[in-house]
Amino acid sequence: MKRVTTLLVVLGGLTLGLAEVTTVPPETPVQTQERVQQMNEMKEKMMQMSPEEREAAMAEMQASMPKEMQEKMQNGQEMGEQKKTQMREHATEMQMEHSNEMAQHQNMNQQQAGKQFEGEMQGNMQGNPQGGQHGGNVDSGSINFGGKGMQNH
Repeated sequence: MKRVTTLLVVLGGLTLGLAEVTTVPPETPVQTQERVQQMNEMKEKMMQMSPEEREAAMAEMQASMPKEMQEKMQNGQEMGEQKKTQMREHATEMQMEHSNEMAQHQNMNQQQAGKQFEGEMQGNMQGNPQGGQHGGNVDSGSINFGGKGMQNH
């Protein structure tokens, strides 16, 4: 019984000791500010590099990263590609919807113009010299612009 108790005390101490070692202390605002400043400096340097230099620098950074971090980056890139694909599909759907709406409006306008033309034609056929609904003064050889006739030569 004494051995079991001693063993439990030792294991408990080791466990608590390891827990203290693995715990990461929270960052202070100063540390966060320093990291932000370092990231901004790195971004500025990257912007000044040529595309080939950027690619080489990124490859070097990735090679020096732990495997776990590389896997996370790879997963993030894959998720980014999926998101791009979804966005392209959504944009295509929206374009198709817009095209369909435009076609519907065009058909409605054509039908309305056709009905209006039919009404004017029926008015002309019934002997209405005014041209159906509009009623303009049109002589042979002249065009009426607001009551002033212009002779057609």
